[in-house]
Amino acid sequence: MNGFYFLVISILPIAISQCPSTGRLGPDNHCYAAYNSTGPGMPLDWTNAARYCRKLNGNLASIHDGFVNSFLWDWSKDPTVGDIWIGLYCSTSQTNDTYAWIDKSAYDYKNWVQLQTNCDKFGNACAYMQSQDGKWTTYLMCTFDAKSFICEF
Repeated sequence: MNGFYFLVISILPIAISQCPSTGRLGPDNHCYAAYNSTGPGMPLDWTNAARYCRKLNGNLASIHDGFVNSFLWDWSKDPTVGDIWIGLYCSTSQTNDTYAWIDKSAYDYKNWVQLQTNCDKFGNACAYMQSQDGKWTTYLMCTFDAKSFICEF
């Protein structure tokens, strides 16, 4: 007896189940949620924004290509969001004088206002994306200033 059998496989990103109701699916199939500086317990510096994301089982967003950068930049242009903390930081005691993503993923894409190849002259610094052009820049001392931020799940 001849017969044909079909195997149907569904490929759905697991991240969707962890995505908050306010989240959006990014071009890399990760879920992202923006938090602005006007909510309860806000505004937050980089360190506390990172803590907030971890409490939600996420991390500050890491960016590995121009598609994700553009996706997040579009979000930051919303007047209720603005400049956003991203998960990139420099800690000369932990990263061998180079920038690193908080989720320990590869530092394989850069979108700096000015080329920043290492951080040894800056010391501890945390990165944010500027809403006017989508470029990254840093603040010395991660506990200084307050920004909106985007968590990645």
